[in-house]
Amino acid sequence: MRPKLLPKEPFDPHEPWDPPHEFVDMYDPAYEGKEVITPKYGPADYINDRELKHMRAHYSGEVTFLDKWLGFFLRKVYELNLDKNTVIAFISDHGHQLGEHNLTGKVTWGMYPELMDIPFLIKHPEGIGAGEEVDEYVYNFELFTTLVKMANIRTDYRSEGIDVWKYVEEKNVDHQREYITSAFLNSIFYRDNDHWFISNRDGSQAQLYELKSDPKLERNVAEQAPELTKSIYQKILSDAGGSLPEIKTPPLEVYEWYFRLYL
Repeated sequence: MRPKLLPKEPFDPHEPWDPPHEFVDMYDPAYEGKEVITPKYGPADYINDRELKHMRAHYSGEVTFLDKWLGFFLRKVYELNLDKNTVIAFISDHGHQLGEHNLTGKVTWGMYPELMDIPFLIKHPEGIGAGEEVDEYVYNFELFTTLVKMANIRTDYRSEGIDVWKYVEEKNVDHQREYITSAFLNSIFYRDNDHWFISNRDGSQAQLYELKSDPKLERNVAEQAPELTKSIYQKILSDAGGSLPEIKTPPLEVYEWYFRLYL
């Protein structure tokens, strides 16, 4: 049987975080004060702890509001019996900084877990792998490769993504990756089982954290481990094919439009 694919993308929980206020009150009732529904992208020193808590309540309320309507959508899927031949996948493009590491927004040099770790869930119509968790490094762009394989769709589109469903169907499969890399404008990122690394594209302003002894990423040891820092940076370059692609900076008016709209 060939499963169906039903693409659907909600923009929320994106800024502005303005759900019906009952959803905000679920997390921070009876608040009186400044309400920040669109954070500044940078240090969180523009709001105090109480305002930050309420900003998080707005974000949580937005997520819960989305959950409610996602529930209506899934209920209709089940009412129409589409769950019997449909792969249902849930994924996000990124996280959000809500005061962690004293940052709010999506700050490029703050490529910490709160920004980089995302949910990725797949429900098979026959219940295969129900309740299982896969402990592998997986990129979000691998959703495409995985779904077209599951639906037995042939395509000429070439992607570096792998079919991650094999981790569910094939037991004792070899680990596909020992580390992952990424980039966000002028910042680059690396993570393996032992280390978390962030730097500028040229390797400057390096941040290196030892995950086993510092899981919250609070102690930058890049200066104490220059050879390891250099080695990780070279891995990022190698993963990018030898050099990082050129950044084409959007014109200034694009940024002016963005900040006029959102801040």
